[in-house]
Amino acid sequence: MSEEFKPINTQEELNQVISQRLEQARSAERAKFADYDSIKTQLAGLQKDVTAKDTTIADLQGQLKASRSDLAKTRIALEKGLPQELCSRLVGETEEELRADADKLAGFMSKPKSAPPLKDPENESKSDSKDAALRTLLSSIRGS
Repeated sequence: MSEEFKPINTQEELNQVISQRLEQARSAERAKFADYDSIKTQLAGLQKDVTAKDTTIADLQGQLKASRSDLAKTRIALEKGLPQELCSRLVGETEEELRADADKLAGFMSKPKSAPPLKDPENESKSDSKDAALRTLLSSIRGS
């Protein structure tokens, strides 16, 4: 079923055959890329999905890191005898840094507090006269 061979005798016939062959080649190439726009649209959608998933993964990794840090802070604070309210005050990236900070904070917690002075040294004369007046009043009440 092949076409019968026709010899080309004129330039016009040659130009017509070449034009037909070029058009066939162009059509074949266009057919190869006919779905280019739909593939391009699908790719853009997939890229958006990947970006959204990357963002979600980054958020979840951040939450995981924060949870692990909070857990380590709580565990170290309890080991060092610190109140649970102070767990969030611990600072450090590594467990060693957190332990050092907990030791430092525990040192402040265990220091004895100094007692306030019993008398006001600046107003000592005023307090003595008040004490004397109160003693006199107390004595007069007891004596009655």
